[in-house]
Amino acid sequence: MDFNVDGNHAGERLGNDGVDQLVERAQAVCECERLRIELANQSLLTARKAEYSALLEQDEDLQKRIYNAKPPHEERARRARIIYCWTVASVLVVAGFVLSLLTLEPYRLGYKAVLYCLGMAIATPYLIEKALQLLSSERLLRVLVTVAGVCALVSLMTLAVIRGELVGKRTQDDSASVVIDDEQSLKTPEKDTFYEDTTPLLEMVMVLLAFSMEVGAGLSLHEAERVKSNHGESYCELVRERSAVRTRLAEFVREIVALQNEPALFVTRFWRDFHWAVLKRSAANAAKAFSAGVLGLLFLLVGPARAQQPTELVILVDLSRSVGAPGPDGRAEFQKNLAAVSEIVGHVPTSTHLSVVGVTDESFAQPYILLSATVTSDPGYFGERLAAAQRSIQIAWNNRSHKLSPSFPATDLLGAFLVASQIFQKAGADKRDVLVAISDMRQETAELNTSTELCTQETMEAVKTRRLLANLRDSQVYVLGVDSARRSKSEWMCVHDFWVSYFAEAGATLRNYSILRSVDLNMLRQGR
Repeated sequence: MDFNVDGNHAGERLGNDGVDQLVERAQAVCECERLRIELANQSLLTARKAEYSALLEQDEDLQKRIYNAKPPHEERARRARIIYCWTVASVLVVAGFVLSLLTLEPYRLGYKAVLYCLGMAIATPYLIEKALQLLSSERLLRVLVTVAGVCALVSLMTLAVIRGELVGKRTQDDSASVVIDDEQSLKTPEKDTFYEDTTPLLEMVMVLLAFSMEVGAGLSLHEAERVKSNHGESYCELVRERSAVRTRLAEFVREIVALQNEPALFVTRFWRDFHWAVLKRSAANAAKAFSAGVLGLLFLLVGPARAQQPTELVILVDLSRSVGAPGPDGRAEFQKNLAAVSEIVGHVPTSTHLSVVGVTDESFAQPYILLSATVTSDPGYFGERLAAAQRSIQIAWNNRSHKLSPSFPATDLLGAFLVASQIFQKAGADKRDVLVAISDMRQETAELNTSTELCTQETMEAVKTRRLLANLRDSQVYVLGVDSARRSKSEWMCVHDFWVSYFAEAGATLRNYSILRSVDLNMLRQGR
């Protein structure tokens, strides 16, 4: 850019160009990260949708089983109910057949009328029962029962009206009961309109009764089949199972929506933080412009102190028998693991919550919390408060670890990682999550055993299917003390590749995976 053309506005043009370039680069970074989140969530989103569809089918199956599991449950009551329903259905079918036959009799169709009426009397209840069986809907059943009942009541009430008209006609008939010869009647008899008046009502009665009879026959058949299909399942148990399925469906919906909204949420948060940082920086620059002399110089040299981000530190230490083998120096691998934990807890930074969890044969079912401590954010003027806290934590750990031994018969590492993920979730999203696992990384449980299943291609899919994959998103993982005693190099690399894939699927960043037990404490503290 040529600044000699207009030297008075060179600073303004430089500032505008700098801001434009900053915004363009921010847009590029934001778009790349949004696309990365979208692609990373795609596989998990597909899996969750498939699980949601499977649960939805299970919910529909439970709905049908609940419908069939209604009372009566006793065998004698069930047989009586079935006989009653079949009797009602048979009577209604026969009545419908006879009435249809009487309706078609004036048309003189002969035997064809019998076939037509028989087909209508059987097909209509059968189709109604089949529809109710396929739908298995309580709402539809209630609607049909209500409508058919109302129609039956209306038809009976209409017949009562017709009977009232007939009685009235009889009582109002004042024609002479005796006719005397040779005498002329003084009153001319009126025309009888009873049949003309009541014919529309009778037609409506026939329609309503036909509907009520056919629907009633179908409902009776359906009730008989439903009671017959009751295989003794517990209605209350099925209702509780369906309630649990619906709860899981709600959780899947929440997770699917969260995964779908995560890219847009990141973009919104990114630009909010970007503009907020620009605004704070602009305010800071304005304050610097109005400050003067030595105070301004000291402000520029010293700068504001940055608050350290709170840290949630979880240390997993293996307590199984597989780490009890002695090393070449005569010390057991287990003792070296305890010493490594002591070294780490003696250098815990400020604003840190520490949890030391034992890895046992039932790490998830019965979590074994060995130590839990919190280091405040105030290190002291000379760091004396932080040093005192570190000494206290190290002494507490040494006292508690003195009684520990590698006595558990199996190793549930996957359960321990699930416990760590719940600790991270409880701590909240505003903390930096750090996970340190000190173990030989041999998973030995009934669900998954590294000695037989780990190197197969289906192992990771089995972990996902059995819901053993922990949510370690955005956490930093250090795996130490992965010894190769009684194992070949190829077996050690197989275990290594599995755990690398596992932490990638869990959303974690694997910082270190080593046979050694030393960790760069500065990297652990700063998260680099």
